[in-house]
Amino acid sequence: MSLIKFWIDRCTQTLYILELSSNRIKTITRRKKIDQFLSAYGYHWDDMRGPVLGEDKLNIFGKWKNSFLIRWLKGGEEDL
Repeated sequence: MSLIKFWIDRCTQTLYILELSSNRIKTITRRKKIDQFLSAYGYHWDDMRGPVLGEDKLNIFGKWKNSFLIRWLKGGEEDL
């Protein structure tokens, strides 16, 4: 797992997720998705007062995200 830093911009209601090893940034703008992400890390919208350092538990930047195994487990591939 890689280290990430995440924070919320309250003006735009956007969650920013930065992968520290590659400096890639992903953003989440939907409130429901932000709440799901924060609950996975044990935070709530009101708890976010600044950047938080953590591990990529949800594999957002993982190299296995589009692998054949993951797609097959999700039901995207019909045959082996």
